[in-house]
Amino acid sequence: MDAKPARRSQLGRSLFWLGTRIADIGLWAGAAALLAIVVLNAVNIVLRYFFKTPLSWAEEAMLYLMIFGVYVGAVSVAWQQAHIRIDAVLDFAPPGRRKILEIVSTLVLAAVLLPVVYRELSASSACCSSSIRSAMRCTCRCGYRRAWCRSRFS
Repeated sequence: MDAKPARRSQLGRSLFWLGTRIADIGLWAGAAALLAIVVLNAVNIVLRYFFKTPLSWAEEAMLYLMIFGVYVGAVSVAWQQAHIRIDAVLDFAPPGRRKILEIVSTLVLAAVLLPVVYRELSASSACCSSSIRSAMRCTCRCGYRRAWCRSRFS
């Protein structure tokens, strides 16, 4: 009987350690993406204005690096519960119910983000492109911002 709760706490500690390491990796990967954006932009500026030969792929690479940085940074922010949320109810709740409300808040966040992630994965798997303009056309085909796309690409 006593070994089972100890095992659960060991499992909980292991999962917490794993989640913290994944969040740290996400934070470092996001920082590396931002650093790569800065370096790529600086190199592109030098090449454009001094050598008159800019990198043709720099803008797209910086865009994808920014998207990557946001997604991996979101993992860290969600794990640390540093995301923007309305927590007035949590502040006024008694300590016993606060934990339950935090779990409900996390489940609501997951319920909201899962369809977004699913939609994004289905759109990005259907649309592989090499330029922003064709990516915008592809995004329009996949169902985002149809009115805006009609005004731009019709």
